[in-house]
Amino acid sequence: MVTPVEQFLPQLGRVVGVRREVPRRELRELYDKGDYKGVINAVKRSMGLDMRLFIVRTYKAPPGVSKKAVAWVALPEKYMPPYGSKEFRTMCITVSIRHSFMNTATFEEFVTVVAHELSHIVLDSIGHVWKRYEPAVDLTAMLLGYAELYEEASSSHLRSMYFASPFETCWKKQLFGWCARIFLLRRRMYTEFYLSREEIAQAAKWIRLNRR
Repeated sequence: MVTPVEQFLPQLGRVVGVRREVPRRELRELYDKGDYKGVINAVKRSMGLDMRLFIVRTYKAPPGVSKKAVAWVALPEKYMPPYGSKEFRTMCITVSIRHSFMNTATFEEFVTVVAHELSHIVLDSIGHVWKRYEPAVDLTAMLLGYAELYEEASSSHLRSMYFASPFETCWKKQLFGWCARIFLLRRRMYTEFYLSREEIAQAAKWIRLNRR
């Protein structure tokens, strides 16, 4: 049986390229400061996207979006301006992220979810035939430099169901110290990938072998 990796990855690589791993320092610093908008804009720049983004924190998914979704992007229904065009640069696209996910996601989970949503914009703006096929969107994000983060995020599902978010960690260090570590733990909201852990590992291996 042909996997999505075998079916789509080489062809997607010829279209969007196979980029080196994105530098993490800036992303990590922004995330640790709780600057989620900064993280999203840094991912946008790394993908060469120059349109404007309107970022929304929300508590529930709108009609037509899965109740399990932790993030989604509102793309034009009729016409998406071509990538790199003047119309594309001046348009504004809304990216919505659940408030609960922002508070509970690990660094790796948050960045990979953002990379996935922005990869929708990449595929849509080049009019790719697989632009609505979610496994292809995951593979696009991996090709654009996020393969290692995808691997780490998929492995994070094996950790404890409880953990403190970075915001809480910063807050409790300032106010309550070690005591807050006991009382401010929150239930994690897991992210779901459209690829299995094995497929993510297979794709990451192929990408490392084919990087420029």
